[in-house]
Amino acid sequence: MGIDDSKLDKHRFGSKQEFNNKYNRFFRSTVLYALKCFFPNKKIIDEDIFHEEGQQQHHEYFPWHSIYRIETQEENISFNTNEITFLPKDHRKDERSNIIQLADLLLGLCKSILHGIKKSKTVLFRKELLDLFLPLFQRMIEEPENKNSRYSHAYRIMMRFFPKNRSGPEDLETYLNQFYTNRNLRYIEQKSGQLRLSF
Repeated sequence: MGIDDSKLDKHRFGSKQEFNNKYNRFFRSTVLYALKCFFPNKKIIDEDIFHEEGQQQHHEYFPWHSIYRIETQEENISFNTNEITFLPKDHRKDERSNIIQLADLLLGLCKSILHGIKKSKTVLFRKELLDLFLPLFQRMIEEPENKNSRYSHAYRIMMRFFPKNRSGPEDLETYLNQFYTNRNLRYIEQKSGQLRLSF
């Protein structure tokens, strides 16, 4: 999930540990959104949630709060764990960290497609990898109405952005249904030589 921080009302996340408060809330939203999209109308038992080691593991709420809130609010979702499992980046320390490295690679590719790439000595290698990944990325942001997708990754991997519109402290309801998929892909613009129009 991509978050447009400029459209978020800062007052909703408190002044202390604003980043961690946002991260905690959107992490929970992302997990819940994925579970409901990938397994609609099913009873779900989640064995574990993995996250890279870092500042979140020391947050007062992050390690347990998402699991607790989802489990108490959703009758068809339960967990066989009370806390998130934090994994090191190095797969030599824990082979389960391969999933962290794969996620880092995918997020890096997605970021480069969304925001473009800068010129460097390695730009040719990155372009080659981005060109291979681009068709999958474009399918990941397809609208979910295509239930009969011919792609085997359908309902296993997706990308959504949030929020579509800016909102103020008084309009909490506008945050509902604010996920969207349609946005400019800067890498495609760079490849085609097109320039973005400013309004």
